[in-house]
Amino acid sequence: MKLVAMNGDFRVMWGFISRGAHLSMFILFWTCIFSVKASPIALSPENDGGSGLLKYLPKEFVENLYRLNENKNLNQPNSQVNLDNFIIIQNHDFENNTLGSYNKEEKVRDWGTLDYDNRPGFPQIVNFDGGKRAKHYFPQGSSNGQNGADFGAVIKNPSEEVYYSFRMYYEPGFDFYISGKLPGFRMWPSIKAGSGLNPGDNGGVVYLQVDAFGRMNWNVYHHRMTTRYGERMGSPYNFHTIETGKWTEVTYRVVLNTPGVANGILQVWINGELKNTATGVLLRTKTSVQNLNQQVIITAMDWDVPVRKNQSMYMDDFYTWKYSPEYLNRNPSVAKGLQVHPASHKLVTPLDPNVAEPSKYKIEVSATPSEGGKVYIKSSGNE
Repeated sequence: MKLVAMNGDFRVMWGFISRGAHLSMFILFWTCIFSVKASPIALSPENDGGSGLLKYLPKEFVENLYRLNENKNLNQPNSQVNLDNFIIIQNHDFENNTLGSYNKEEKVRDWGTLDYDNRPGFPQIVNFDGGKRAKHYFPQGSSNGQNGADFGAVIKNPSEEVYYSFRMYYEPGFDFYISGKLPGFRMWPSIKAGSGLNPGDNGGVVYLQVDAFGRMNWNVYHHRMTTRYGERMGSPYNFHTIETGKWTEVTYRVVLNTPGVANGILQVWINGELKNTATGVLLRTKTSVQNLNQQVIITAMDWDVPVRKNQSMYMDDFYTWKYSPEYLNRNPSVAKGLQVHPASHKLVTPLDPNVAEPSKYKIEVSATPSEGGKVYIKSSGNE
């Protein structure tokens, strides 16, 4: 992201203050812009005493700008705008991927060791809506196993509690027509599809899915099932209807039960709003698989019902994460372990706009032209 500041405008972005600038430094910064004809400069501590705008600014302030420009975390006073609030287990946004087929080499680089890949080369990496995205294509006439994507990667450091966040976009008029899977977790080796009544010592499976009406619900394999196939859980079962043609932000939380005790927790937030909570979930017994050790990227449409028209959906900004101990210590009201987040609690996630990674920011300062001007923000493709 570039911040370009040009002489002669009072429309200053408040977010600049929240990213490390004290109010006094903020005022001084703009005072210098109005009083000095500064040309674009490279940000570094060495420029503090040299020519250009930075010589008028204290070194600490310059170093803050420099660290932001060099992709380093800033120490920020607001605990809710800092990636240090999270332990990021896995994240990926496709900006460094090659356009075209998503090949095995890049999948392994991006996600780690693959347990399986049922659709090699899929999804496709494309330019869409201002950035590179994963395009999941559903060609007319295709059926289960012939569309979308389906691969699973090993989670190196399994956790008793984990969050999964991502963004998705179904093109306008998307025909859901039959249920389809969305990304999730497995306790591998997991309960096999159709074996819900005979799980054995296999591990639980937690997905989200979309039904024929575009309604989102859980698809869970656990050790107290009453049906052969994955079950919906919590209330309401159908907790959100997807609006096509718009990005949807999804975050859900999985808390493993005490082995053999039905006290596991599932919670899901859509666009920041808590939509569903399921408690009393038995994902593991005392003798079954114990770890949530596989992350799954799946969008395949279910059943052997042919797709009725060519259509696509897009995904981006994947995060597998949990809160850091420091954040939990500073925010004792945040649920942890076998506690349930109340609906009144505002969930802070890595998808929040004010928690953007410093690597996505670059600052450029300009005090030209000498008359007029404005402040605006640009990102790589999004404005």
